[in-house]
Amino acid sequence: MARKLSLTHLMLLALTWRGTVVQCLALTAGSPAVDPPEDLLISDPGHLGHLDISWSVPAAVRKPDAGVREAVRTARRSYRAQFDLMKDVRVRVYTLLDGPCTNSTVIKSQNYTEVVRRPAGTGVVGTEVQDFLCVYQNMKHLECRWRRSPKTPADSLQSFYFWHRELDHAEECPNEAGTSTAASARGSRSAAAAWERPAGRVPGHCLDWEVEQNQEGPDGKMKSEKVNVQQTSFALTSVHGKDRSCFRVRSKLSRYCADRSFWSEWSQPACYPEEEAVPEPEPDLVLVYVYVAIAIIAMLVVLLCVGLVLKVRRSRKTKKPDSLLTTLFARNSAVVATEA
Repeated sequence: MARKLSLTHLMLLALTWRGTVVQCLALTAGSPAVDPPEDLLISDPGHLGHLDISWSVPAAVRKPDAGVREAVRTARRSYRAQFDLMKDVRVRVYTLLDGPCTNSTVIKSQNYTEVVRRPAGTGVVGTEVQDFLCVYQNMKHLECRWRRSPKTPADSLQSFYFWHRELDHAEECPNEAGTSTAASARGSRSAAAAWERPAGRVPGHCLDWEVEQNQEGPDGKMKSEKVNVQQTSFALTSVHGKDRSCFRVRSKLSRYCADRSFWSEWSQPACYPEEEAVPEPEPDLVLVYVYVAIAIIAMLVVLLCVGLVLKVRRSRKTKKPDSLLTTLFARNSAVVATEA
């Protein structure tokens, strides 16, 4: 992209002539006067500031004096350089003579040819973009950023053009993902979603974001949409006023900062409009007391039942030895009576 300078662009070109002499003009003492080039022209081929500069050979060199035979040639009569089209472009061209005709002494013209190309002056004054910056990553990707001027109308649209040597003319870059025109947002309800980048040493410009928006339609069906953005905000738009949209975000390292990367886990979903929290009814204290009393009574009944069971088991164990002793005594008494 064009580099911004605080001063007017000034380019000085020296037109050097080297001749193969057949019959060279004898040079006397002192430096002869050399005319500057003529027909200096700046033309714009539409390459975003890559301008063409051309000129013609001075007439004195083009038409030598009678009786003088000389051959003069130059390798180039044009030049191409990059300029900022928002500033004045000022070009000055000198003529330099060198070679056998000048005894190998470089002679420079005292005067120069100058041409000034001023900006086109189209558009509203003061609405140019601010802080325009482009970063060329790994000789593959170009990322440009800028800020809108405070004087730019809110409903205005900006177009981004690019050019490289393989293109004949500058081309318009397609709209970025996630942007929408003012017309498409008319009559709709919109909300902005924003989030913060994760804590760490990764710069913010090295993160790409993917937003997943789930929108509930009037029929109750969910419609999902995923959009890749580079900023930490996104416009949520729904057509119907009763629709509810939920979104979540994940991130990964940008291709400008890493050759390979992978997506992080999804964030917790957030919805708009938020669901109103329904307050839970306060529990009735009377019911609480009743439940507590029932629980206590149930515990007492269980304890009484357990106690009765244990008591019955103990009574059975004590009765068994008594019955055995009674049987033995009865048998012994019967034997004694028989013997008698």
